[in-house]
Amino acid sequence: MVQSVEDIDRVADFVFIPPKGKRGICPAIRAAGYNVRDFEEYAAWNNAEIALVPMIENAADVENVDAICAHPDVKMIVFAPGDLAFQLGEGSQMMRGPKVQAAYRKTLDAVKRHVVLIGGPILDSTPESCRKFFDDGVRIFTLGLDTLGFRRFCEATVKALNGGIGGTEYTRKPAPESRFPG
Repeated sequence: MVQSVEDIDRVADFVFIPPKGKRGICPAIRAAGYNVRDFEEYAAWNNAEIALVPMIENAADVENVDAICAHPDVKMIVFAPGDLAFQLGEGSQMMRGPKVQAAYRKTLDAVKRHVVLIGGPILDSTPESCRKFFDDGVRIFTLGLDTLGFRRFCEATVKALNGGIGGTEYTRKPAPESRFPG
């Protein structure tokens, strides 16, 4: 729910160790090897390696996408068409909705202008859809959602089972229609 540069500044304060941020410090943490002698090295590593990755998932994000991408700690964003479609009143249309499409184009313009990586889910992971997003400039691919992939696996298994028992004495009720888009 990062919606502005001020929100990103607050998040940065929570993830970066001083002097870059305001995250609490404890030299006896596992990541620092439980050792105060290595804490400065750990703090430098933490501040260099932490990725601040805001999601463009609501109308305020879209309105502020240029400023969000211009923030010095933002090297990547994620475009989230599902949440955004509902926020913009387009229900479950996701990338098919005209408002989401306009927001996507605005986001692509901002990431190109500020040399920020863009990632996001590709719910219909076909070679054609992956190529389209690649051509758009997407370089970090999240191919769908785990529940969507599991659903597709289960549907394929049920289809195979139904095909396998064809011509035998066994019958199965038809599977209920999926309520997931795609």
